[in-house]
Amino acid sequence: MTAKQHTIADIPPVGSQKTTDWADKLLLWSLCSLFFFIPTATTPAIIAGILSVSIWLFSGKFIKDRRLWLNQPWTAPVIVFMLLPWIGLLWTEDIAMGLDFARKSYYWLYAFAIASLCLSRHSATALLSAFLVSLSLVSVFSLLQFSGLVSMPEWAPTIFRRSITNSLLLVFGILVASFYFLKADKATSKVFLFSLMLLFFSTIFVGTGRIGHLAFALLSPLIIYNCLGQKHFVKIAIVAVLAIGILSLSPSVQHRFEQAINDIVLYYQGYPHTSVGLRLHMWEGAVKIFLENPIIGAGTGGYQMAMEEHRHPNLPPDLQFSQPHNSFLYMAANFGIVGLVSFVWLLAVFLKKGWQDRNNIAGFAILSYGLVLIIGSFTDTQILSWSTGKLFALTMGLRTKYNDA
Repeated sequence: MTAKQHTIADIPPVGSQKTTDWADKLLLWSLCSLFFFIPTATTPAIIAGILSVSIWLFSGKFIKDRRLWLNQPWTAPVIVFMLLPWIGLLWTEDIAMGLDFARKSYYWLYAFAIASLCLSRHSATALLSAFLVSLSLVSVFSLLQFSGLVSMPEWAPTIFRRSITNSLLLVFGILVASFYFLKADKATSKVFLFSLMLLFFSTIFVGTGRIGHLAFALLSPLIIYNCLGQKHFVKIAIVAVLAIGILSLSPSVQHRFEQAINDIVLYYQGYPHTSVGLRLHMWEGAVKIFLENPIIGAGTGGYQMAMEEHRHPNLPPDLQFSQPHNSFLYMAANFGIVGLVSFVWLLAVFLKKGWQDRNNIAGFAILSYGLVLIIGSFTDTQILSWSTGKLFALTMGLRTKYNDA
């Protein structure tokens, strides 16, 4: 007999969770705040992140619970991934840029902090529910802005202000909601969760993030499988094609993909100063830098100076490229084979963890976010992006075995 699955609609107040001590309670609340603010507000999220790490350190949990975070299958690749940017400062020609990138490795402390949490199934649901509530706000603000009926203030988080990042987060939100839909046993819960998925889909529909459109198209079979709750591949394929077809009717989607094709044509005609053209230029440059330094790369932050030798003659001289807008090429150009292998190792451990525990919410969240991150990493350096990079660390630290399982 299996334990009952909990959904966002069934979650009790976080304050009712049984935690081992006050440090667990504070850590849970601070991490819930961090999950909530990641899609919506940078400064509050930074504060929540600092608070989480401070609680973990000064409460003594990092020592008391060291066996929890030191004995994870991902501990070794995470430590290597954290240290590599600092080691790469030894051979970079741009120390200032290198330090800027190296400092971003601190957010992997979130993985250790959340792994030290006395996590229950309700706690895991609380963390992901905070994230889904935040995404709902992004969606509502976005749709209000799109309608033109309400003028959104500058501080309001919408998909039109962080189109790449938020489009990927919305796809991840749909995936998480679809899992809850699969496990829900109440009709009211299913209606609520399906409405939530429609809200996120509508936001992607009107949004301009091409990579979010692509991620939804590629991952729609997994979403449809959860919605249908059966392994009927023909039905899944038909509904997935229908969902992709509906998305393709969006004027925004049509415009963005037509624009992408036009940018590619212009690039090969010698005009690279377009959204896609600049990415093609940065990717080609990253490959050349990697081939020139195949073992250890150009060093942390060394990509920008190395790109000067590969600058397209039709680009303005003051246009700088700090990173290649591709996570795999970023690791290869800056750290060579060593960096690329460390990143693939990290992703492999991450996906394996999610796949093995895909039948519970934490495992499925890890698996689905890994897939979203990989897709997004082909057009932007998601491991450096503020929201997606931190969420990578947070989901890495989620434990998939619960105290109340």
